[in-house]
This record gives sequence, C-alpha cells and structure tokens, in this order.
Amino acid sequence: MRFDTPRLRLHFSADAPLAIHALLFVPEDNPERFGLVRTEPAVAMYCRKILIDAQPKDLLPEWLRFLRGVVDSEDLPLNIRARPPRTGSLIKKLSRVITRRFINFLRKRPRTTPDSYKEFYKRFGVYLKEGAALDATYKDELMKLLRYESSLTKAGETTSFADYVSRMKEAQKEIYYLVGPSREAIEPARISRGFAPATSKCSSATKNVDEYVMTNVHEFDGKRLLAADHADVKLDELPKRRRKERSRKSRRRH
Repeated sequence: MRFDTPRLRLHFSADAPLAIHALLFVPEDNPERFGLVRTEPAVAMYCRKILIDAQPKDLLPEWLRFLRGVVDSEDLPLNIRARPPRTGSLIKKLSRVITRRFINFLRKRPRTTPDSYKEFYKRFGVYLKEGAALDATYKDELMKLLRYESSLTKAGETTSFADYVSRMKEAQKEIYYLVGPSREAIEPARISRGFAPATSKCSSATKNVDEYVMTNVHEFDGKRLLAADHADVKLDELPKRRRKERSRKSRRRH
C-alpha cells in the first residue's frame, strides 16, 4: 500500500482486444534508487470488481515493476490462479495493451510536460534503460524515451536519440557515445578523440547501466551505436577541423 502522492497517473478503458478498465500510477519516488529494496509487481488484477491476484508476476514486463494500480477485465476467469488453458494468452494480450498504453503515455510527456518528464526520468529512467537493453519487444519504443547529455547540451541538460540523429551530418553513420562516472570525467576523452562540440554531438553516458544499454541495443534508427574511444573510430572519420588541428600540431613537433 502506498500513501504518497502519485508522480504520474494513467486512467484508461478499452474494449478490444479485451474489455479493460485500468488505473495506473507511478509512485513519488523509487526505493530501488537507493539500493535498499527490490520493487515487487503491484498492479492488481480484478474481474468484475472481484480481486483475483493482488501481485501478478506475469502481468507486466519486469522493467515495469515500479508501476502501481489496478486492472479490471471481465474477460479474465475468476479462477485465474488455476491457470485454465486460455489464461496465458489472455494475460499476454492484457500485458501488451497496458504496456503500450503506458509507453504512449510517457512518449507524450516530454512535449506536453517536459519538467514533469525530466523529474520522472531522473528517478525511474533506470527501468526504461533496463527494458531497452533486455526487452526486444519494446526496445525501439523505449529507446525513444531515453535521455542523455550531449556535447551540444549544457551540463545537466539532456537530449534524445531522435534529436541527436536529426542533428547528424549527412556523412555521419554512427551515434558516438562515451561512458564514464561523470561528464567531467568524460570531457577530456571526448576532446582528445577530436569530438568538438560544434560538430560531433558525442553523447555522454555516465552510469554503469548506460554502458549495458549501449552494448546490448547496438543501433537506433538504423544508426550504429559506437563508443567514441573504440578502435573502429578512425581519424579520417573525425570532424575535418579537428583533423587539421592535429595535423598542424604534428608538423610542429617534427
């Protein structure tokens, strides 16, 4: 049971493919953020207002375990714990509807209430990253919800992968990123690799989970995700202005 004020609330009804009435909410804060406890699923399932499972383990994907609320569907059998033959497919359909509804709900937030989404992401973004890295079904949608700092953003400000791609030069085929404990720790490596702020838009991933996301997702919108300090990043791929600077320095040394 929760007594705090919900950070986000989603209420919807649907008639197809199942009759559903759902009230979902995101808690004010994320206890997993402090490493104290693992959140357990808590979206209860009802059938015609009769509780049939208070903590269903397979209703939603693991990365949505932070959601709270209730789902009532008259299509569910009252003896769901006995697992009649059709139950598995019904729960999968129910899961798809709820998950996609919630993703679409989040997708609109950066445009309609950017500050609210920023605060939500600060506390619960780790779950979206987990889903992007591990859940192939929703990977593409979740990648659109992720936010990272870029060499073109001020410290503390973030950008989306879609915005990054929209600013890429025509010749650039990869999305470059660097992973480190902080932006300050990453900055020297970014500069030494020739990624000047005006041209490269190199993104900064600063937590361990971010490296896991980058190495498991591989690409976004057909663009390969490539670590800026990877051996595959060749000098001739770097911005022309930076190559000229390196060339002049090399001539002076010799």
